[in-house]
Amino acid sequence: PDQVRAAVLRVVDADDVLVGHSLDCDLRALNLAHHRCADTALLYGHPRGPGYKKALRTLAAEFLDREIQIGAHDSAEDARAALDLFELKVRFGPEFGARGAAAREEGADL
Repeated sequence: PDQVRAAVLRVVDADDVLVGHSLDCDLRALNLAHHRCADTALLYGHPRGPGYKKALRTLAAEFLDREIQIGAHDSAEDARAALDLFELKVRFGPEFGARGAAAREEGADL
């Protein structure tokens, strides 16, 4: 973890935005804190409310019409999905995805 943490600190500075899914787990594993995070696990709510998180593969299927995490783990595939989900939030606003896939049916052109 120390080598990975050092590598992250070499390329990420305080003004960078980290985009990912359940970033708290990654940051905790690296013993890092970062104040500019876009975490798709939090940006896309869960029907059961705070404290629950939809899986990245579920969000990708609902909002990107994309199947991910089939077979071996591919961190690049996960990163692309998280970035694409974040882009949708930026493009369509904070309420996009708040009610699941039904929000897509109300005019959001993906």
